[in-house]
Parts: sequence; structure tokens; C-alpha cells
Amino acid sequence: MNRIRLALLIGLIALLSNSTSLRAQERVADTVRINTRVVFLDALVRDRRTGLPVTDLRPENFEVLDDGQPRSVSYFTREGQSRKPLALVLVLDLRSDGSGRFLRRTEILEAIAAELARLPSGDEVGVLALDWTSSTPYRNWLTGFTSDGAQVKAALSRVPELIQNGERRESASSNRNSRPNDDTQGRMSISVGSNSSNQSGEQAAQAANGAHVTTLPSKKGVRVIRRETPNGTVTIERISHNGRAQVGMDDQVGLTMTISDVIRRASSERPNSQPAIVWISDGIVPVILEERVEAEALLLRSNTMFSSLTTDMKTMLKILLPFARPAFNCTGLSLYGT
Repeated sequence: MNRIRLALLIGLIALLSNSTSLRAQERVADTVRINTRVVFLDALVRDRRTGLPVTDLRPENFEVLDDGQPRSVSYFTREGQSRKPLALVLVLDLRSDGSGRFLRRTEILEAIAAELARLPSGDEVGVLALDWTSSTPYRNWLTGFTSDGAQVKAALSRVPELIQNGERRESASSNRNSRPNDDTQGRMSISVGSNSSNQSGEQAAQAANGAHVTTLPSKKGVRVIRRETPNGTVTIERISHNGRAQVGMDDQVGLTMTISDVIRRASSERPNSQPAIVWISDGIVPVILEERVEAEALLLRSNTMFSSLTTDMKTMLKILLPFARPAFNCTGLSLYGT
């Protein structure tokens, strides 16, 4: 009887070993590798004398090395620390050929409002719409930070009318053949062939007219210039080493300027809250590569959470993008900003 029990036990162990091995192989086969710009580290520090955890440490008490090089600590929290209330901003891309196709539908807006109403007490929501169709594209705060669900719902209810107004402006612009340049501001443009002397002359003229001109950090031989005029127009241009303008676009509703606006408002009005951004688009958010780096740095420095909620893309864009993306990348422009 003991021999039978021993045989059964050995067989059971062998079966479990094979099962564990198979599960391990399945896990290896299902491994997903990702790239990340943020690494979270857990640390437990004990008092050498008492053995009790030390609870009053600060970021400057830690030194993090990556291959021997010091890395800055961008986010720091203690276990048991109370959860900060959210200062959540919903960024809506209203382009009618993009996510605007869905954001104009009442049932979708009501579903968004219903989900936001389920946030814990103390969390607040702001709604920011990006209007691309105006002669000067602009950011439109439909509501500031509020915990009033009715106010958020009322702000979202304005979205279909805004999209419809934008379609009317686009239609009027396309029919205005006598003045083709009246509505070119804000349209993404690719310009090749302008020389450096013209660029510097234009830059000096804009500075003389009160425009604020800044140069973003970029790789050797490339200049990235942002111009902010007193009337609110913001443009950004990437100029190659030979002085030719590779790509220029309006930046008022761009990724970096929008993120900067949200962070500035959250830090001013809700300094004790956790800033967060949910960007709703069809994924097409053109951004110059150096500007995308700036946006990432802004998010990390301010400890702002960022999520992209991506809707379906129009079929024609799905077909064209695999061919267009390499061409745009050569000019230093990424189409998939979020």
C-alpha cells in the first residue's frame, strides 16, 4: 500500500512539474516588450538601530544611477500617503474628419459625462476643445475645473454645435476662391526652398512687430523656431542645416502648447491636486519631433498623467498613412503626436 501511495505521489509531482513547465513556456511565448521613459522603483529603508521603516525621506535623500550615470527623480511618493484629488482635463479634438465624427453624437457625449460623474468625491474635471477650423486656431475652455457633473454635462453638450460651426467655416473658406490666402493660418504646411536669409529677415520683422520668438533645443544643424504674436497666433517652424524650411505649422492647438496651458492652469488653480490629461482624437496629432520632446519633459517635470483615447480613423487616412508617414518623418514631423 505504501508503495502504491509513493508511486501515486511521484506521478503527481511529475504531472505538476510538466504542467508548470508548460505554463512557463506559454508565459515566455506571450512576453510583451515595451519601451518606457519612466521607471518606477520601490525602496524600503530601515533604521539601522531599531530596524523600523524610515518614513520622512525626501527625493534628495536618494541617488539613482543608470549605467553609472545619475538620473533625476521625477516622481516621489510614500506608501500610505493619501491620494491626491484629480485635476483632470478632457482635451477634445473637434476636427470633423477625425474624432469630431464621434464627439458630435449625443449618446457618446452622454456616456462620457456619465463616466466622469463616477469619479471619487474631490476629483474635478475641466473640458478643453481644440478648434482647428478658425482662421486662427484656438483652445476653447468649455469649463474650468469643477466637481459639478451638471456643469460638465452642459459643457459637453456644446460640442456638436462647435463642430457644426467649424464645418460651416470650412465650407465658406473652400468657396472663397477670390481670396485664397484668407484662411491659410492654422493649416499644416510643408514649405521647401526658402533660404536662410529670408528666414532671418522674416524673424527680425516679426520680432520688431512684438512677436515673441524662441528657439527650441534641437540636433546640430537644425533650428526649431516658435513665434508668438500679440494677436494670439503661434507658429512653429523646423529649418534644416541648409536654411530650407522643412515644415511649418500652427502651434496654438498643438500638443506642447495645449499641454503647457493645462499644466499652467492646474498648477495655478489646483496646486494640491494631481494633474491629468485625457486627449481624445483619432490619433492624428501632428507634432515636430523637437516639440514632442519638449511635451514629454513638461509632463515629467510637472508629474502630469497623460492618456490618449483614440477613436477610429477614416478609411482613406488608414490607407494613405503608411506611405505618408516616412515622408513626414524625413521632415522632422510626427503625425501620431499622442
